[in-house]
Amino acid sequence: MASALRERYKIDDIVASPMDRTKETAEVIAAAQKQRVVFDDDLQEIDFGEWMGKSFSDLGDDEQWKQYNRNRSLNPAPGGEYMLEVQLRAWKALQRIMASRRIYPETTVAVVSHGDVVRALLMLFLGIPLDNIHRLEVWPASVSEVILGQAYPQVITMNQTF
Repeated sequence: MASALRERYKIDDIVASPMDRTKETAEVIAAAQKQRVVFDDDLQEIDFGEWMGKSFSDLGDDEQWKQYNRNRSLNPAPGGEYMLEVQLRAWKALQRIMASRRIYPETTVAVVSHGDVVRALLMLFLGIPLDNIHRLEVWPASVSEVILGQAYPQVITMNQTF
């Protein structure tokens, strides 16, 4: 993946969630691009509260889990975050990234995060309600390309694999 990204993009900066699995991905990209990685806590995975560490099979009969998956906009994980909070903090991270690069409007920044975080941002850009989160798939190590800094975000590709 890193070599395919290098062939397609000249990446100027890399910003990532500080969690181990995103660190590893970001560092592979950084090595191929001869860049360093900056970590941003607002790009972390959703806080699943009491559900952290539980498998889907453990949660399958939990009524709160079912409700959470039917209506993400209204139901947080118990002791965790609302999906809207995840979307907002990730958007704030992107705003900081854009603000710090205003003098370079043609900058390409690789943002490495987690499936639900990426989906939340794509849904924001596309105007899709969060309750429809299961209609959009984001695979591990996939690339979605978005142009920001114009009058509106423009989604170029989603869920691309190399």
